Amino acid sequence: MGRQGDPTAGQLTREEVSRMTGPQIMAARKEGKLDALMTGQF
Repeated sequence: MGRQGDPTAGQLTREEVSRMTGPQIMAARKEGKLDALMTGQF
């Protein structure tokens, strides 16, 4: 069937990241929550 739903669901935006601490950003990166931002989808 392929992918379904929004591929950026669960991803963080630049605005959200701007309010986070360094450790929070590193945790989000490990959890894959920055994938869309880092690949230019946001």
